[in-house]
Amino acid sequence: MNVETPKPPPVKTIPPPPTRPISIGVANGRAVHLPKPPYPPHALSVGIEGEVTVQVTIDEKGNVLSARAAKGHPFLRTAAERAAMNARFTPTLLSKVPVKVTGVIIYNFKRN
Repeated sequence: MNVETPKPPPVKTIPPPPTRPISIGVANGRAVHLPKPPYPPHALSVGIEGEVTVQVTIDEKGNVLSARAAKGHPFLRTAAERAAMNARFTPTLLSKVPVKVTGVIIYNFKRN
């Protein structure tokens, strides 16, 4: 009588995390804390308004690692970068594993 030994269950492989951050596009909607930048007084005094786009890198815990203004008036960029550094995000999961991501935060400076 031949008794066949059962085959072991298949091994579930988890893909390795990406070596580079994944782009998530506009990140404003993923923020759990998105501080509003203060309006720079010198920009306000000369009537500068507009949108500033800040490129951010977000770690596996949702903290901003770096922020650099990619577009917008030079008088508004520093305030936007500083505010972006204090933003916090929901961690991004890839195959249930938190990963580092890049995205943009868009700030709109408008005088009242």
